[in-house]
Amino acid sequence: MLQHWREGVIVYRRDLEREEYRKDLPDNYMAQAEAKDEVWRCLLNVPNDSGVFTLRSTKPNAFSSEDIAFAKQISDILAIGISRLNDFEALEKEIDERKRAEETTEKTSVMHQKMVQQQAVALRISQAVQAIDQVSEFKDI
Repeated sequence: MLQHWREGVIVYRRDLEREEYRKDLPDNYMAQAEAKDEVWRCLLNVPNDSGVFTLRSTKPNAFSSEDIAFAKQISDILAIGISRLNDFEALEKEIDERKRAEETTEKTSVMHQKMVQQQAVALRISQAVQAIDQVSEFKDI
């Protein structure tokens, strides 16, 4: 199935009761259907840029050439939608990352401003202590 997707080949398995249509399916594929109490007799895999659009039927030979062409159009439209959704999710992630970076920058800026203010206060206190020391020295003379 992966090979068909890579090559962009539509695979129409007309009747899954026939071995030739099941030969490249994963071993558990039919078991999945049985576990869901479904009987898949026909399978249409239509590859696109995002994956594979799959149609199943309980009837053999269920899809006409018009159905296959329509499924291809639907598959292409879905691939565009999935691509746009992925792009949108990537943009949302980038926006969130930028917001976090801006918040971090803002917090850092606020912390820097507080540190500068504290240094200015410490300098004033130091200058005041020095002035008091000088006054004390002057009185001692």
